[in-house]
Amino acid sequence: MNNQRHDKWPLDPAARVGAILDAFESIYIPTPSHQAIHKECDILRHTSRNRKGKAMNALRLAQLSSASKTACFENYCQNAVAAHAEVTGERNPYVVLYLSLLSCTSPKALCQEICRLLGDENWQIGTANDLIYRMRAFITRAGVELIIIDEVQELKGQRNDRKDVTNLLKSLLNLGIAPLVLVGDETSKEMFKDNIHLANRAGAELKLEPFSLDDMSRLGEFKGFCLDLEAEMLRQQLVKREGVLSDGKQQKVLLRWSGGHIGRVCRIMAQALQHSVLRCATAVEEEDLRYALENFAIPNGYRNV
Repeated sequence: MNNQRHDKWPLDPAARVGAILDAFESIYIPTPSHQAIHKECDILRHTSRNRKGKAMNALRLAQLSSASKTACFENYCQNAVAAHAEVTGERNPYVVLYLSLLSCTSPKALCQEICRLLGDENWQIGTANDLIYRMRAFITRAGVELIIIDEVQELKGQRNDRKDVTNLLKSLLNLGIAPLVLVGDETSKEMFKDNIHLANRAGAELKLEPFSLDDMSRLGEFKGFCLDLEAEMLRQQLVKREGVLSDGKQQKVLLRWSGGHIGRVCRIMAQALQHSVLRCATAVEEEDLRYALENFAIPNGYRNV
């Protein structure tokens, strides 16, 4: 326990693991791919500012789960709010709205969620049509410049309620209420094939490509991500010295087992970090990574590619 005596984390093992993992999960390391997506979102926001009441466009991203989509867009929301406050001198938390369709698979539910996020105390009250008009008014009044809608694969299929939600999204664009970023897993491509008008509005697909050992031009980018992640872990005192993230051999192990997806790298590392903390180690070492692969990655279908 000597390694724990003078650090800032709780001595109780369970509390210690929980606090360290909470801190780890709050870490965000931007990659060039993330920065490119943020730039596209900025361009869409700025080109739409003077188009209120006129047809607007959208962006779309279809990539598998664990590709770090959520982290990418949550960070963008934070940055957009901060940048807007710096320019205007006023903080508007609604500049970019982020929501998930997992619990909003009807027009009424989607309108209720948007109204709730924008502070409508009566978000549960009203018919679907009432809520649609209220939602549009709230979006304009709150100064929303962009709406990011996650989990759009929920709109796949021919059910009427899903078609109605898709039509509602198209109306937000056609009436010039707000531009959209439509985000989903790899199966969401089917939704766009079935909704050609929405796909046309969304234009070219955003890219969040995984890293690969076959793409030598991007290996330095992956290594840089690993080094930056470990540097932040050191800065926050989650570990006391460098470990697998600074080891070229172990970086390749992580690359193979994660399929090059940053989100999967972080999930594997979270399991390895937990194992490291429980054995009172000062770094995440090879045995911790091996434990994470055997007990998390492999059971969850990750493959060594």
